[in-house]
Parts: sequence; C-alpha cells; structure tokens
Amino acid sequence: MAFTRADALAYLASEFSDLALETGLSETDTPVGYGGAIDGALLEYGIAFSDLAGGAVAESDVIAFRALLRYFALLRFSHKLVTRVDIFTEHPSPDVRRSQAVRNVMKLLDEAKVECIGWGYLTELTKNDLDGGVFQRVTMQLDGQEPNAEGSL
Repeated sequence: MAFTRADALAYLASEFSDLALETGLSETDTPVGYGGAIDGALLEYGIAFSDLAGGAVAESDVIAFRALLRYFALLRFSHKLVTRVDIFTEHPSPDVRRSQAVRNVMKLLDEAKVECIGWGYLTELTKNDLDGGVFQRVTMQLDGQEPNAEGSL
C-alpha cells in the first residue's frame, strides 16, 4: 500500500502538533499549512511537479520519506520562528528569551538533514552548504608575472 499525501499530513500533524500550535501553522494540506513541506518532500523523493497532487511513495521508502517530511516541515517552522528575538527589559519585568525555539528547531533541522543525506536525499544541499565543510582554506603560490598585451609572459 502506498504512502499518500493524506498519510503524510497525518504523520506531520501527529509529529509536530505542539510546534504547529506554537507557530500558528495550520495542520492542513494547504499553502498556509503543511502543503509546501509535503510538496518539497515529494519533489525531493522524485515525484514530478505535475504529479504532486496524487503523488504516492512506495511502502519500502516510507521511512526515508518520513525523514524528508520532517526536514521540509522543520524548514517551514524555522521560517515561521525566525522573527522571534530575545527581549531584555529593566526589572521587575523578566527577560524573555524567545530565540530558544529557533535554536532548537535549527538543531532538529540539522539532524533531519543529516538523516536525509544518509538516505541519499538532499545531496544538492551539501554542495552549497557553507557549514558542511565543503569549502576550505587553501594557500596558493603566485609567481607575480602578468601577461603582456599579446598574452605572453
């Protein structure tokens, strides 16, 4: 039996109900809900854009697909939470550290990304990921010679 969009929505709603409540995300398969996360996961899985509405995942791939769902849902939550900032006031009001939710979601997002890469997905992200160690510092020996107008040294 295939894993459908309805199954994906049910999984995300059960997995992230508290976070959805905290961020005000609608637990529906719509643009204001999990629709974009489900679309992103299906596209990364290999479903064609024209088939997104009826796209289904093979039963043997459900565990890997759930990792994709978690990644794209957490990416959505990170976008909703990024505007939260810490508030520091003078006493007697306590300081409010609202950015803690952002940091926690980013940690979960990093874990989900690693899991997806382990399943063979999100490989394009690693090529452009500055934090992933793709770029490194190198030293190059330059000779100082410059070509003349004719192109020779």
